[in-house]
Amino acid sequence: MEYLYYLLAYLMGSVSFSYILVKIFKNEDVRNKGSKNAGGTNVIRVYGWKLGLPVAILDIFKGVFVSFIFKKYDLGYPVVALFFAVLGHCYPVFMKFKGGKGIATTVSKRISVWIGSVFRSCNSHRICFCCKYIYGFYNRGFYNSHICFREN
Repeated sequence: MEYLYYLLAYLMGSVSFSYILVKIFKNEDVRNKGSKNAGGTNVIRVYGWKLGLPVAILDIFKGVFVSFIFKKYDLGYPVVALFFAVLGHCYPVFMKFKGGKGIATTVSKRISVWIGSVFRSCNSHRICFCCKYIYGFYNRGFYNSHICFREN
């Protein structure tokens, strides 16, 4: 039964918000413009921030939502579910397996782990990492975040 949930995570990741929003607001196919990629970066380059920012936010939310649902209802491993959501974003079944690069959806894992860690406890090392994260020590904090934010 767990495999069915991972299939649903893949299908949720296959929803291409860049294609949907550009089709609704510009009546064009984003895959025929710019880098010919159905991703948020291409939407930002071709159509600007007004359309690209909602696409990026929705792509990030897609991954956070999948991780949150798997964690809350104990459907399986949230990391594996997010992997399938990113896989669905990069190779969507609805768009002949030509999607985005998966950057925004991958970033959502860091956000979901960060949110979960902040709400779980307020240990000093987590507060220290949050301060580093907020005040710009991005590179060191990003690559070492698995030490502070491992999921229990």
